[in-house]
Amino acid sequence: MKKRPYPALHGNNDEMEPVKEYYHKLTFRVSVLKYILAAFTIGFILFCFTQYRSEITIENFRYMLKFFDFTTDSASAGGQIALDLDRNFVAKGLRNNIAVADKSGLSIYDYSGKRLFHSSFRTDNTALATSSKYVYAYDIGGNTVKIFNTYSETKSFDYDYPVIGLTNNAAGAFGVITSAPDYKSAVIVYNKEFQQIFTRYFGESYVVSLAINRQGNRVAMLINSVTGGDYLCELLEFDLEQEEPLNKLKFIGEMPLKLQYCYDGTLMILTSKALRMYDTSFNQKNEIFFGENIPSSYYFTDDYAIMTYIVGSVRGTSRVDIYKNDGTLARSVGLDEGIVEIVSDKDKAYVLTYTKLYIIDIQNGEGGDSVTEVGTEPSKLVLNGDFLITLSPERATVNRIRTSLEVSEEPESE
Repeated sequence: MKKRPYPALHGNNDEMEPVKEYYHKLTFRVSVLKYILAAFTIGFILFCFTQYRSEITIENFRYMLKFFDFTTDSASAGGQIALDLDRNFVAKGLRNNIAVADKSGLSIYDYSGKRLFHSSFRTDNTALATSSKYVYAYDIGGNTVKIFNTYSETKSFDYDYPVIGLTNNAAGAFGVITSAPDYKSAVIVYNKEFQQIFTRYFGESYVVSLAINRQGNRVAMLINSVTGGDYLCELLEFDLEQEEPLNKLKFIGEMPLKLQYCYDGTLMILTSKALRMYDTSFNQKNEIFFGENIPSSYYFTDDYAIMTYIVGSVRGTSRVDIYKNDGTLARSVGLDEGIVEIVSDKDKAYVLTYTKLYIIDIQNGEGGDSVTEVGTEPSKLVLNGDFLITLSPERATVNRIRTSLEVSEEPESE
């Protein structure tokens, strides 16, 4: 049987004209669509380079490549990382890594035990602070602050006078307490691009504690001086774009200890006699006086002020009081050992004693508490996202304490 010829191919010119016109229009539309897509892609790339140029760095590129490293060996059993540190080491979480430092320098490890970076330098009293991108290493009483990312040294600042303290917020703004000629104290604040944006000098008093709020537009400081033969604790809060302080407070007969901005902007102030909370309008939310029961140590987070006490005459018996940022007591827990270190997130506090790790459930109460024997080896705790790391000079043990799905997401600091 003969096949019928296809009319579009074998028809006359009049029959083929509609087909030619159809394909001509289709080709034109596809070409226009390709040009629009190409223009959009180029515009999007240019926008990204303009809007996020500060984020396009070699360090971030290397950090991204880290997750394509399929040759990295897993850590030894128990999630352990081998270390070789002196007894006075310090440790902080940096992204999904752990930064450790002692008198001989700084090292950064990922959780598999792979050392990502090492820098050698000498210090006497090593201190670390971390933001979402950087680790700040300095020697208390030394003259240098070094800033590192995961794979390299990013910046270094040298000062003519000793560095007494350093604070930072999650976005990367940081402040340094030092001194200057004819001044007992100097405060220098830098933005996240490491540009100096604020400086204040104090001739007759000492800055003891410094804090920068989450937005990076306010700095608060606790200052110690003497008036009429008595201690004077003074608080000053500045807008970083204004000369005069926004808020001032004085506490006569009290020594300044620590202050902290909470996530919601609440300012917590600790002195030798009381713990106080102020909202963003500087209205006092609460005031807790200690009386004769003075805290033996204290820890601050974005949500809580944690005070510890030695109970009675037995030094091995302790109490932990956890206050919310409105001043209400969330938990008070007695322990049968002395406290080595405490870390906390919004839900739980992790208390390391000489032989045990206590987990205090802040949200759900005593029913969620637990205790684990850890021996006498660990001397440091680091809480970093979903992981709790116990550390000794010889090793770090990485423990996943929850899955990411269990954590309520909070917006990043701006």
